[in-house]
Amino acid sequence: MTRQCTNLSEDRKIGAKAEIEICDILKTQNFDTIRLQYYSIEKAASIRKGEELIVLGDIFVISPNNELFVIEVKEKYPNKYESYGLEEYRLNHYLNFERLTNIPVIYAIKDTHENGKWYWNTFNELLIFQPKRFPGYSWVNGNKEKVDIVYFKKIWFKPVIDKNSVNKFWRGYSNLHLYTLITNIKNLNGEEKFKEILKLIKNL
Repeated sequence: MTRQCTNLSEDRKIGAKAEIEICDILKTQNFDTIRLQYYSIEKAASIRKGEELIVLGDIFVISPNNELFVIEVKEKYPNKYESYGLEEYRLNHYLNFERLTNIPVIYAIKDTHENGKWYWNTFNELLIFQPKRFPGYSWVNGNKEKVDIVYFKKIWFKPVIDKNSVNKFWRGYSNLHLYTLITNIKNLNGEEKFKEILKLIKNL
């Protein structure tokens, strides 16, 4: 049985460690990464875009050819139906983020039943398979609550370290009009970089 909501503090530590690990993996392939949630301690990192509040993912990524995407990171193992869950309210946040920014969001899993092997796919591709929803427990604003959870089959994901898998995510995207801005962001570090990324997202 998949562990659900046993210790919020421990879950956050596990999540932070997984975020650092996938950032290190991507950096070996010349990706630029920054952990967005690291700079938002009390609540999930978010910004306002017009009248709407945009909830951000865990990691903002710039590919070697300056394409952009965001990653939602989880360390877990599949349930007895070989599926990984994600709260529906989180999924809706990310679909709204994509709608408002045109930046794809990727669901990345560190599978603890496969010695920490990493899998990922975009939410847009995962939703093509019409995943099922069931109620379950999750942390909502620091409290354990019953919510609807969307379950994605493990076979719908691709290995992160597979270069063919990596390259597929930004084919068809073009950010030549943002070349100078993105290049400048890649040269920044820490909180200054975080702030400039927020400005970029807000102005897309």
